[in-house]
Amino acid sequence: MARRNKYVKDYETREQEGGKGKTIIYTGKYYKMDVSEDKRKVVGICYLGFQIAFLTVFGLMGLLNTESSRKVYVVLPYMFLFLPIYYGLLGTVKLFRTKAEMTFAEYDQSVLRIRKSAIGMVSLAVAVVVGEVVYLVSNHVTNMASLEYRFLMGAVFLAVASFLFLQVQSKYKCVEQN
Repeated sequence: MARRNKYVKDYETREQEGGKGKTIIYTGKYYKMDVSEDKRKVVGICYLGFQIAFLTVFGLMGLLNTESSRKVYVVLPYMFLFLPIYYGLLGTVKLFRTKAEMTFAEYDQSVLRIRKSAIGMVSLAVAVVVGEVVYLVSNHVTNMASLEYRFLMGAVFLAVASFLFLQVQSKYKCVEQN
C-alpha cells in the first residue's frame, strides 16, 4: 500500500507563463500563534523547559534500577513514555524553526504534535503511577526511603507536569489566518 502525503491537498501545481514548466504553490490555510513575536519566543523557551525537565526526570527514573522495573505492568508504560517525550521535543524544536505564519504542515508538526504528545504523556505517566502503586501494595513495600518511592515520585512528577503543560498550551491558541 502506497503512503500518501497528508499535506498534498494544500498544494497546487500550476503552469508557468509561456509553458516553461510547472510551479508548486501553497493554497492551504495559514496559522499564527495568537501572541506577539517576542511572546512567541518566550512560549517556545517555556515549552523547551518542560521538554528538558521531562527528558531529565525520565532518564533519572531509568537509572534507579528498581525491582518494579522488572514487572511488565510497570516497565511497558514507562518505556513507551519515551515516545511522547521525544515527539514533544521534536515539535518544540520545529516550533522554534517556524515563522510566525505557519502552513498547515508546520502547524501540524509543531503545535498539534506538542499537544498530542502531552496527552500521551499524561496517560502513560498515569499508567506508570498505577503500575507502581500496584507493585508497592502487592509487595508490601513500606520503607519510604526505598528506590521504589523515588521512582513513584518521578512518575507522579511526569503525570502532574505533563497535565500542567497541557494547561499552559491551552493559553496560547493558534488562529487560522485569512
